[in-house]
Amino acid sequence: MNKVTLLVPDKSEKITIVSYMEKYFLKKGYHKFKEKSFTDKYLLKFFYKPLRKINIILNLIKNSNFIFKNPKKKNIIIYDCEGTINLLKVVPDKNYEIISTRVDRMEKIYITKNIIFYIIKNFFKKSLKQNYIAALVKDISPKIVLTNIDKSSDFHITAKIFKYSDIKFLAVQSSGLEGSDFMKETKAGKNFFIPEFLCFSNFDKELINKNKRSVNKFYTVGSLRSSLAKEYVKIKKIDINPGKYDICLISEQNPVTSEDYSDVENFEEVPGTIAEYAHRLCKKKNLKIIFSGRGKSDDLNSDEEIFFYEEFLKNYDFKISQSSSDAFGTPINIMQSKIVIGHCSTTLREAFSFEKKVLAVQYKQHPDIIFPADGLCLLKNSSYDDFEERVLKILSMTKKEYDYRLSKKTDFIMENKINTADFVRNRLKEILKNS
Repeated sequence: MNKVTLLVPDKSEKITIVSYMEKYFLKKGYHKFKEKSFTDKYLLKFFYKPLRKINIILNLIKNSNFIFKNPKKKNIIIYDCEGTINLLKVVPDKNYEIISTRVDRMEKIYITKNIIFYIIKNFFKKSLKQNYIAALVKDISPKIVLTNIDKSSDFHITAKIFKYSDIKFLAVQSSGLEGSDFMKETKAGKNFFIPEFLCFSNFDKELINKNKRSVNKFYTVGSLRSSLAKEYVKIKKIDINPGKYDICLISEQNPVTSEDYSDVENFEEVPGTIAEYAHRLCKKKNLKIIFSGRGKSDDLNSDEEIFFYEEFLKNYDFKISQSSSDAFGTPINIMQSKIVIGHCSTTLREAFSFEKKVLAVQYKQHPDIIFPADGLCLLKNSSYDDFEERVLKILSMTKKEYDYRLSKKTDFIMENKINTADFVRNRLKEILKNS
């Protein structure tokens, strides 16, 4: 598949995308980049990249509220404003502070004698941002530091700084670690450190131990997102029909080829091929399909996946189901489907939280593309006929028959016997009570 190189909107870095998405990205403010042009390369390295750093500092000064007094003491710090939507549903104590660790999202910056002194004292040990975050944590003096971004290098570094303190650092897993840089001999991998990890299942525990990553204590609790989706359905009194759709297809568009799985040749083609196979099968056998979107209806870039899949689904009148960020659209689609099909999305593992039959289609064989089990749940052959045969076979089976044909028990793929949301709430209450 042909690829083109573009500059991001602020021109500070280049990305490689599939060529048929070029017009879409250009409309979104990206810029053409000539790989063979000395001028383009010179401007990127010596002008646009330095300019971006200057702009970040200027925007930080312009948009942040500078506070010249000590932050209030809080029982809980929610680390990283990303992923707070789920944590706020389980935090038992309203006495919390959300710390933004992404520079472009910092809305307030504390400037105090203690923070300045800490930064100066540790100036040559850590980056300015990491020293600031550590100083802020020290001043707030929480009992708990909690994050839903378990793949956060900043969190790992901060946790190491306070390794011998009384502060409890907990990470609730939100995505799979398999294939990530954190499981490789990278800087991020070597710095990986989580004092308490509330992970999906024993698969993640084995993966971390196999790669000799540092986790002091594991709790295998399942998916918080799935657990909260069940609560949402119950609270909203949503009527779930488990056989409403034959197939729930998971959207996994991948137009940027220079980021995740960049070393897997033509990785971006696999989700498109799976989508075409699924739609072909549904049309041939008159099956009902729900194409569950990754994009959110309240996101300005939600149309990206539509443009991506148009390349592969030219012959089909397809529709991608998108919901708002807090409506649990994909989990509800999963609950109402007989089989969930996708490539390597964490959502496939989460589908086991809902006692669903799953098919992970992995046509590109690569060490980074891992699924926790083999058997009926994993298809490695690349023909449509094999796809059709496997899907129809799984659809004809009972859940019990399907589970029997897997190489691992379903709770190894995703712990599904624990109420994850209640477990997190109770663990936080226990720490607060004993601190």
